[in-house]
Parts: sequence; C-alpha cells; structure tokens
Amino acid sequence: MSRALVFFAVAALSATAAASAAPTTASACKSGTHTVGSAVYRVYCGPASAVVKVHGQTQSFRHGSCVRVGVTRVFTMSIGKLTISKGKPRYKYFGVTVASANHDGTYRRAVVTWAFGGERHALASADLRLTHNQTRGSFSGRATGSHDTVTGSFRCK
Repeated sequence: MSRALVFFAVAALSATAAASAAPTTASACKSGTHTVGSAVYRVYCGPASAVVKVHGQTQSFRHGSCVRVGVTRVFTMSIGKLTISKGKPRYKYFGVTVASANHDGTYRRAVVTWAFGGERHALASADLRLTHNQTRGSFSGRATGSHDTVTGSFRCK
C-alpha cells in the first residue's frame, strides 16, 4: 500500500502543475484546492477523459486536463477531484504522469493512479502508449498489491 501512496504523491505534485496551466472549460467546474469539513481536495477541469477496466468492471472519468511541463517534457493528466487529506478518498480521480515524454510512443514505468468507491488504486508496473501528438493513449499493467491486470485509455481533447 505504501507504493500506492508514493504514486499518489508523485501524481499530486505533477498534477498541481497541470491544474495551474489548465483553463476551465465548464462553467460549473471550479478548479483549485477546496475544503469540505476535514477533507481537502484538488479539482481539475477541462475536456480530458479516461476509462479504467479491472475485474470486468469499467470506470469512466471526465472533466480533466493534460499538460506537458518543463524541459524534460513531463506529460501529466488529472481528471476529477484528488483527495489530498488523509483517509478514504471521497471523490473520483484519475491521474497519469510520464517523465521525459518527448514524443508519441510506449513508455515504461508510467505512473497511473485512480480513486473511486472510497479506495485508492495504482499500477505497480505500467506500460503506457501515447498517440496523436500526445493527446490520446492507452495503458496496461498490474494493480499494486494484487495480480489484477488493469487496462484503460485516455483522451486529452
């Protein structure tokens, strides 16, 4: 489980850059950090979407952003509401971070995380393919702490 927390920390740091660079596209979406009671969460807005498939179950995520940041071209995508505070996540979230993503292609060791149903999840080893000038992609890997195979796809626009 500590690997999942490390993945979420890396994703949260990269996603902060995505949130500051992404304009809101939906008037109802208010990007930024918010607090409800003791829960602190970060909201991401934009046209990005993703699908995660595990155990024959499909989970969809919408209204997020994709950004390529810095000289090393870190690709990061954040969708939904990332629960920052301790405890169970209250909201749905999906995130991807790929270091040195300077072209379309397959990347090993991508960070893929998601949360729904009060649980956090991450891929222990992810193969991620970026396509369409880094605006679409797919991924597969093994879920952290289990032998479950996870597949999915995402789209920035």
